[in-house]
Amino acid sequence: MRRFPDFLVGFLAGFAVLLVIFVLSSDFAAHYEICEKTNTGAKECAGYNGLSYALYKIWAALDALNGAITAIATAFIAWFTLSLRQSTDKLWDAGERQLGLLAQTSAAQSKDMQDSVAVAKESAEISRTSLISTQRAYVRVLNFPWLWRGDSDRPGKFFYDITPIVENGGNTQTVDAKINVNSALRDQPLPDDFDFPYKGEYGLTLIGAHQTIGASNAHILDEDLLLVRRGQKFFYIWGTITYRDVFPDTPERVTEFCTQISRVFGNPLDPRETGNPKGTTVEIYFQIYPKHQKTT
Repeated sequence: MRRFPDFLVGFLAGFAVLLVIFVLSSDFAAHYEICEKTNTGAKECAGYNGLSYALYKIWAALDALNGAITAIATAFIAWFTLSLRQSTDKLWDAGERQLGLLAQTSAAQSKDMQDSVAVAKESAEISRTSLISTQRAYVRVLNFPWLWRGDSDRPGKFFYDITPIVENGGNTQTVDAKINVNSALRDQPLPDDFDFPYKGEYGLTLIGAHQTIGASNAHILDEDLLLVRRGQKFFYIWGTITYRDVFPDTPERVTEFCTQISRVFGNPLDPRETGNPKGTTVEIYFQIYPKHQKTT
């Protein structure tokens, strides 16, 4: 709280002391006369007791000092106005500082909230990624079993029917799986710029979790397999499998493979052997071709 200036307090205290001395030194029971001149020059006098006389004199003194009192009052009002202005300015500054502090606090809280939301989103994304990585479908080619079959177009001739076996090793089924397989018998190994073309259209299928299916078959004549055994021909099988996971908003998965017959044992023209537990004397070995290999 603001205190009154010392000079104002002293003035009021001195005035009160003089008033008390004047009153105490007067005879309250006495009567005093106050005379005033009329328009004719005669005096008119009125009688007052001591207290009334004192109040009259005080009023007269104050009336004589009207200009000074007005100046003092004006100065006091000016001082009070200035003090009020200063208090208002300080209150305004305090409000501005409080608003600034509130803005800083709000900004800090907002940043903390945004950081919390970001952490929560990151945690949810990590959990989702972990779930997908452990539960998604994983498609690969396991092996290439074959059968020796009679050729209906060539009586007395045979061919080898090779079937790529595709496995989904994941914990959920595939969605819209498409499989395409092609093969080629060549006089020379595949060139570096070979583009692995496909025949026909993709076959749509569903591969359940931990399920295996046979893809499109590849055929090689028995006499051509004999040439492969001798190193005079080269036989390749390649394919592409595309599919999606059951989880929404996941990318399309792609499995590419390419294999070639590396070794052949036995007589491809007549693989039969009586009493052989395998049912044939021919053994075909495959090896991974270094190109066209991808799993996503």
